[in-house]
Amino acid sequence: MPRLTLPHGVTVADIASMTKGTILGDPHIAIFGICSLDEPQSTSIAFSKERSPSRLMAIMQRESVGALIVSSPLPSFGDFLPPMPIIGVEDPLAAIIAIIPRFFQPWEPMTTSFGNQVAIHETASIGEGVTVGPFSSIGAACVIEDGVTIHPNVTIYPGVRIGRGAVIHAGAIIREDCIIGPGVVIQNGAVIGSDGFGYVVIPDKGLVPVPQIGTVTVGANVDIGANSCIDRGTLGTTRIGNVTKLDNLVQVGHNTTIGSQSLVCGQAGIAGSCLIGDRVVLGGGVGVVDHITIGSGVRVGGGAAVMNNISTPGDYVGTPAVPAREWFSQIRAMKRLLRRRKSQNDTSSPCSS
Repeated sequence: MPRLTLPHGVTVADIASMTKGTILGDPHIAIFGICSLDEPQSTSIAFSKERSPSRLMAIMQRESVGALIVSSPLPSFGDFLPPMPIIGVEDPLAAIIAIIPRFFQPWEPMTTSFGNQVAIHETASIGEGVTVGPFSSIGAACVIEDGVTIHPNVTIYPGVRIGRGAVIHAGAIIREDCIIGPGVVIQNGAVIGSDGFGYVVIPDKGLVPVPQIGTVTVGANVDIGANSCIDRGTLGTTRIGNVTKLDNLVQVGHNTTIGSQSLVCGQAGIAGSCLIGDRVVLGGGVGVVDHITIGSGVRVGGGAAVMNNISTPGDYVGTPAVPAREWFSQIRAMKRLLRRRKSQNDTSSPCSS
């Protein structure tokens, strides 16, 4: 998004009104943008989730920003006078999200294009208000519902259905017969419906690929990150539930089902025929072997390997993944054992006397 020109800025008082926050400091100071504390700007507003008064004081002394959004209730700083206005809100990140539209605006939307640079099969059905960028291709018998945005260089195979208001970014590929729900956002380079990874050994022929004749169904308001891949089912369907979010570089194997409102972080890999419930969180780099069931409400820490079914909600870490408390107990036990062995080696050494 380009920065919105604000010649007179937005006052701290206005921001507090928009975020239902309380102010400590001058409410009349004008703010011209939003920044992070890693890249402070003297006329912009930043946020911090830090609650400790001493740490907040250190942040304010170290960083030069126009104003700071923090968690409410506002802490007591004693005799310390904050060098910038502070706004206390219930959720600082949600407050920043709420004020972004006042400082940023999107580029002008693409205009609908059906010229020589776009290939749309004569049997495709295109709804009202659809925009299609240059060099995109829409195959036979596709159904593109109202308000869909298809950016340049998108390839949509035959038989695909894309729901109302979906956004398909440049370079994405949607393979044949896949169903994309309304409000879905597919980021650059993602591939939906690629062939699953299945081979059989046949004498005299070696590894022979198993035909992948299934499909993929993506529910409503799903986000699919850049360069992620969702394999089509071998015979049935790979399913992504409503409001689930996949980060960049996520692999979902054939015939896997992911429930609703789940989060799969970057570089996670889910093998085929897994059943993952609702509100599941898989941290970055998590690996899930095939035919695994993970129940609703399970959270798996980054880098873990899920090798056995998990049914009880809670936090899991390690390889193989176990309940977090159990894993930390194992680590403490190993540390005690190593210290004991080191102590024994030191006392038995000829040089110890």
